[in-house]
Amino acid sequence: MRIKIKSILKIVFAIQFIIFLTPVGALASYQEALQEAYGMAQKKNYTAAAAALFNLVRRPELKNQRGEIYLNLGKILIELNLPQVAAWQFVNVITSNDSKNFQRAVSMLMVVADELGDKTILNYAFSKIKLNEFPAEHRDMLYYRMGEVKFDNQDYKGATQAFDKVSDNHRYYEEALYYQAMSYAHLNETEIAIDKFQQLLNLRKKKGPIDDLKLAATLGLARTYYQMQKWDKSISYYLKIPRDHEFWHQSLFESTWAFLRSGRIRSSLGNFQSIHSDYYSDIYNPEYLILRSIVYLFICQYDELEKVLKLYEENYGRSEEIIGNFLRNTNEPLAFYGEVEKGLLNLTNLKNNKKSNEGKIPYNIQRYIIGRGNVSNNLNYLRKLFEEKKEIENMSYSFTSSNLGKYSIRLIENRIKNTKAFIGIKTKAHLVFVRAELKDLNEQVGFLRYELINLQKEKLQMQILGQKKEDPKSINEDVDREFYVKNGYEYYPFRGEFWLDEIGNYFYIGKNSCEKK
Repeated sequence: MRIKIKSILKIVFAIQFIIFLTPVGALASYQEALQEAYGMAQKKNYTAAAAALFNLVRRPELKNQRGEIYLNLGKILIELNLPQVAAWQFVNVITSNDSKNFQRAVSMLMVVADELGDKTILNYAFSKIKLNEFPAEHRDMLYYRMGEVKFDNQDYKGATQAFDKVSDNHRYYEEALYYQAMSYAHLNETEIAIDKFQQLLNLRKKKGPIDDLKLAATLGLARTYYQMQKWDKSISYYLKIPRDHEFWHQSLFESTWAFLRSGRIRSSLGNFQSIHSDYYSDIYNPEYLILRSIVYLFICQYDELEKVLKLYEENYGRSEEIIGNFLRNTNEPLAFYGEVEKGLLNLTNLKNNKKSNEGKIPYNIQRYIIGRGNVSNNLNYLRKLFEEKKEIENMSYSFTSSNLGKYSIRLIENRIKNTKAFIGIKTKAHLVFVRAELKDLNEQVGFLRYELINLQKEKLQMQILGQKKEDPKSINEDVDREFYVKNGYEYYPFRGEFWLDEIGNYFYIGKNSCEKK
């Protein structure tokens, strides 16, 4: 009797086990697990909820709900401050052709890509967007990012149209106004560009004296007036850039061109003295030295010309050769990225007054490349990836050891590797450009040396023949210095030492040896 009961129980258990393995039974079980995961999310137990959903989303029994699960998993990952991992869950929805959740996934992907500043994901999202179905609350952000992409692709007309659709109460409105003004300047519609820059200045007038966007608009006005060949107006805006802002050195150089075009040679030479001071010795600026040499040649200051050419040789004489060797011996994008990484280390060391000589290419060229838009933007994106990786590593062991935790680390590490490779590719392109520029400038240096030798030869011949040259006329002898004294300025001769409070206030009072009394 006991044996019979045991046999019956075995049969019952077998039947129950078979029922549990049938699709209907399994589906009911996974549905319960799914609801339990959603319940954990509602209770803000996001770590456990995300790990559970990640395991469930791959189950074939839930394939009809896969899009919705990916969508909710992405939202939970955003709550966990893992936007990059979240982005790929939305991409999974988009690529699965889930029409029910497609548009919501695109919308969420746009929001995440905007936060990350990832142009790759943004471009992918743009290719999937239907504007009329995009959520109204994110539409301004969409138009701004679309304008940004069009601007990068030099579609300036399309950029102005996209930026124009950003609402004036949106957080991106002022940035959109700036890029819109820049786009009009590129289209040579200078009057409209000036109007847009002025609008932006009016909106930012209560900001501090070193507000980035306000000074970017000021610099934009200076460049636009220069474009219109209104030199004095251009100079007036260049002079508004404060010397303690990163734009100042560039504005100083650009204003030098404006001074030259307006015939104010003394002012341009005074600017060169500041530009080439020791405080800016690590900035890549070979064109500045060539321009300064040409001006000295123009006013027949041969001794000064010789000094500037020597300075060029010291700073850039071998740079073309060094870059050429590096390009010939390097193929891997990550090796090019390595120079950017070493440049960042050099920059940190210099700020901390430490010795800095890392890398196979000169530091001033490393620094130049780091400042290029497509490199600096991706460096910012890379920084966010490292922050997200650290966020994962600091989470609980139950998460980091889970399938989702391992997947997240692999995904972030892969994105880091790909981003480094992309930066490396762009670095190589910039190095090719710099090498070509230096090749051209080296040829100009050769021409200047040839002219200098000829002129020195003529001067020597005159001395041999006993022809005494008349005393040259001082370039500045007609300037009344009382004006400067009355306005709080004093004249001090340059003794070879640079003082920070004097930078930007040099005034050339040398002699134009080409002129006679």
